[in-house]
Amino acid sequence: MKLQHADIRLHWARIKQQAIDIAGDDEPVEELYAACRYGRASLYVSDDCWVVLRPYVDPYKGVKKCLVWAMYCDGGDAVERYQSQLIEIAKSGNAVSLTMESQRRGWERRLAGTWKTKTTTYELEI
Repeated sequence: MKLQHADIRLHWARIKQQAIDIAGDDEPVEELYAACRYGRASLYVSDDCWVVLRPYVDPYKGVKKCLVWAMYCDGGDAVERYQSQLIEIAKSGNAVSLTMESQRRGWERRLAGTWKTKTTTYELEI
């Protein structure tokens, strides 16, 4: 399936609950919607998947990167199934790398050999 750039207003009713499930209590999904709506991020969809990508400039290296902000795919394995298309999209925006953040354990194992772990964030609520 091919990922196509899409207007979030046309797909929000279908993806909103999935976005809430992904974000949990950590991030209001309205930020995701607003970023896509006003051009700070982009939604791509296929029949079985959607992804929001957000370009940014690495503040330390000054190079453009592309954050996989949120992604959902029926049947799972979203990153693995769509990785080549994600790379193509990121390169078309002059990004030198794709990045993602997740609280889910196991990504190191699943993406070993292709993705590198750069940082891990630990948080202590006080």
